[in-house]
Amino acid sequence: MWLQCTTVGMAGADATIATAGELGLVLVDCPVLGTKKPAEDGSLVLLASGDEGAREQLAPVFDALGSRTLWLGGAGAGSRLKMACNAWLFMVTAGAAQSIALARGLGLDPQHFLDAIAGGPLDTPYAQLKGANMIGGEHPVSFGLTGAAKDARLIREALQAAGVPDRLDAAVLETMDAAARQLPDPGAVDVSALIAGLAPDRD
Repeated sequence: MWLQCTTVGMAGADATIATAGELGLVLVDCPVLGTKKPAEDGSLVLLASGDEGAREQLAPVFDALGSRTLWLGGAGAGSRLKMACNAWLFMVTAGAAQSIALARGLGLDPQHFLDAIAGGPLDTPYAQLKGANMIGGEHPVSFGLTGAAKDARLIREALQAAGVPDRLDAAVLETMDAAARQLPDPGAVDVSALIAGLAPDRD
């Protein structure tokens, strides 16, 4: 059996499925939602897809890895849903970065933005966590900026394959790339460091 848990995108998932078939292996495509801390705590969300016959055999593994498992159908569906989930994640991150950068640019304390949305329908724990990192200028790696940019490119491929315009993802990826150009080691910082790509123009 082959349990595939990395973020490989649609093309990568399809190639993995083909290779598993050639090798005569049962493939379960199962990317995860969550970063370093949920992985350490065994509280990931597992996006499983593949042969339902593997479900019982993998149950102890999945129970150790995650708090919840979604079975999504044929192999490859997990990687496809991961693209949709990461697209949302990047929208939240980029939206928080833009609002914090805008508040600063307007002469406001950016903490007031997080305070204004706190506890309301517009709030998310993720926005509060990443927003605090952005305001403090500290970006300990949970989901690295370099890896996030790789995933944003995979999302772009998925959008194009689905016939969905990729304008929003393109803007996020452009911001990530702009941040990476300004940072000494973009592989050593969290995706929250994308706010560096929204620094005011000095020209």
